[in-house]
Amino acid sequence: MFPEQWTPGSPWADRRVRLAASLAIDRQAINEAESLGFSGPTGNIVPRHQEFALAIDPHPYDPKRAKALLAEAGYPNGFDGGELAPYPPYSGMGEAIANYLVAVGIKVRVRTMERAALLSAWRDRKIRSLFIGATGTAGNASTRIEPYATSKGTAAYGTLPEVETLFARQLQEMDRKKREELLHQIQRTPDPAHPGRSRDLRADLGERLHPRLRAARGGSGAHADPRLPLLRAARRPPAQAIRALSRFTHPAARCGETARSAAPPASARSRPACS
Repeated sequence: MFPEQWTPGSPWADRRVRLAASLAIDRQAINEAESLGFSGPTGNIVPRHQEFALAIDPHPYDPKRAKALLAEAGYPNGFDGGELAPYPPYSGMGEAIANYLVAVGIKVRVRTMERAALLSAWRDRKIRSLFIGATGTAGNASTRIEPYATSKGTAAYGTLPEVETLFARQLQEMDRKKREELLHQIQRTPDPAHPGRSRDLRADLGERLHPRLRAARGGSGAHADPRLPLLRAARRPPAQAIRALSRFTHPAARCGETARSAAPPASARSRPACS
């Protein structure tokens, strides 16, 4: 999110700068590093599985064009982009995004905050410069858009008049097809910094991951993925995760663990041998 896109005189108020920042990020690389490739990069905060969602592709990774846009906006040598606050616990993602921005000339500093402090600052509109948000809002496209793109939204720093008009109309529309088109118009709003055009990696995680989990739990299936045990292990408590991950990453450790579990009393114990 770009809170300062609504601040006159801020570099982030320039659409070209916001687009440059978006083009500077390699979403698929972050996807692979953060969630083993299971998150679906998208250009919409409305997940594809929700009612009235419009499938929008994310901006491509294009650092060369990002630098050209910055030069066109008057920042050929880049600029100080201020702080970048990632939503806990996505600090790793925040560091990665910061590195991508610095690579094209947008100098940012990652500011980690506790969840309660960040939510309070977000609610009070005190977060500036850049913010990596996360949401799990259920419902449909209307309930997903309202908090971030309307004047009634608790997380909106600013709004666009055309979005306000369209949103009010869809609330009153009884015809499902007409309402869907109104919501699609909102999601097509041509601004990379607008909530309808932002990246929602986490919202797409459930949509992409659950079918694979169902197939894996069945023991087979076209969508089963050998990385699923690793992902499930990583979600366990630390001690359990370490033991589970060692079975996939350290064969010797696995052998040692098996030997220890069946080891004789200490008086007769010998060093286990692994073949």
